[in-house]
Amino acid sequence: MNGNNNPLFVVDGFIAGNDFDLNTLNVNDIESIEVLKDATALAIYGTRGASGVILVTTKTGSDVTAQRPVVSINQYYTVQHAANQVELLTGADYARYSNEAAQFAPGADGFGTTDPSLPLVFDDPLTAPSTDWLDIITQPGQVVNTDLSIRGNSDRSNYYVSVNRFDQDGVLKSTGFQRYSLRTNLDFRIGEKFTTGIRLNLSRTNRENDKVAYSQIVNFVLPTRAVFNEEGEYTAINPVSASVQRNPVADQELRIDNRFDNNLLSNLYLQLEPVKGLILRTSFGVEIDNFKRNFYLPGALPERKIDGAGGFAQLNTAQSNDLLNENTITYTRDFGKHGINLLGGFSLQQNQTESFSASADRFPNDVVEFNNLSFGSDPTTYQLSSGFAQRNFVSYFSRPQLQLRR
Repeated sequence: MNGNNNPLFVVDGFIAGNDFDLNTLNVNDIESIEVLKDATALAIYGTRGASGVILVTTKTGSDVTAQRPVVSINQYYTVQHAANQVELLTGADYARYSNEAAQFAPGADGFGTTDPSLPLVFDDPLTAPSTDWLDIITQPGQVVNTDLSIRGNSDRSNYYVSVNRFDQDGVLKSTGFQRYSLRTNLDFRIGEKFTTGIRLNLSRTNRENDKVAYSQIVNFVLPTRAVFNEEGEYTAINPVSASVQRNPVADQELRIDNRFDNNLLSNLYLQLEPVKGLILRTSFGVEIDNFKRNFYLPGALPERKIDGAGGFAQLNTAQSNDLLNENTITYTRDFGKHGINLLGGFSLQQNQTESFSASADRFPNDVVEFNNLSFGSDPTTYQLSSGFAQRNFVSYFSRPQLQLRR
C-alpha cells in the first residue's frame, strides 16, 4: 500500500485523485471551490477522502440572462520579486573572517586569541574577488495571463467556452511555467425530465525546472569565487578547499531540465427526473495525462569538463488513463417544515499508468543533447527502466439526511 497526505480532488464530479495537478486548470474558469473534511468526506469518498476533499466546480452559462452571448476578455501582467533576500558577505568581509578563523587559537585564560604565526587564507582581503551569487541568479519574475470566454443561455441549453494562455518567468533565472488550455462546458435539457451535459478541459503545460539549489548557494558557494576565470571560462574550483564545485551561473545557462504535460479531463452526465424529487443520474468520465521530462548535463559544464565526463542525458515519460462511471439516485421531499434527502449509488473507477525512463552518459559533444541517447559513448552507462500500475475501485455509498425546522 502507498499514499500521501494530499486531499482528494474532485473536478466537476470527476474524482481526479490525490495527485491531481491544479495547474492544468485556468483559475478564471473556476466557479467555486468547496472543502469537505472529517466524516462528510469519508462518508462519500471513503479512505481516499481521509485528508479532506476539494470540490472544484467550473463555470457554465446558466446564470446568463441576456439573449446574446456574453464575451469576456481578461488580461493581466504581474511583476514578482524575491522577498527577504538573504544578505551574504562580500568577498572582502568573507576574507577577513576567514583570516580571523585561520589564526584563532585557544587562550590560556579559556578564551580565544589570535596567533599571528598561523598562516592566513587571504594575503590581502581587499583584493579578494567579490561575487553576489544570489543577485546574479535571480531576476524580477513576471506573469502574463490572457483568457477569452464566451457563454450563453437559452430555454433548452447553456454553454461556456474559454481559451487561456498563461506565461510565467520565475524569480530564479531559467525557470518558468507556460500553459495553454481550452474548456468547453455544455448543458442540454431534452423534454421536461431529461438533462445531459459535458465538461471538457484540454491543457498543455511546459515547466522549466530549477537548475540551482538556493540553499546550496547560501551555504557552500563562496563570495570570493569569481563566475569566470581569466580565460573567460566558468570557474569550477572552490578557492579555499580547492575542491570541484558546480557553478550556479553555468548551471542556469547550460543545464536542460524541462517537462511537458498534456492533459484531457472530461465528464459526461445523463440525468432523469421521472417524478418530482426523484433524480436518477449517471456519469462517464475520463482523464488522459502524459508527460515527458528532458534532462541534459552538457559536457561543457565546468565540473564535467574538468573530469572529461562528457554529456549526460535522461528521458522520462509516463502515460496515465483514468476511467470513471458513477450512478446515483437522489430523493428529496419536504413535509411541511421538515424534509428528507436520500442519496445512494455506486461507482466504478480504473486507473492505469505506464512509465519509461532511459539515460546515457559520456556524450562526446553536446550537439544532439537528449535527442539521441545512442550518442552516449559508454554503453555500460546505459540505463533503462519501465513500469506499469493499475488500480480498480468499486464503491457503494449512501447518505440519508433529515432536516428538522422549528
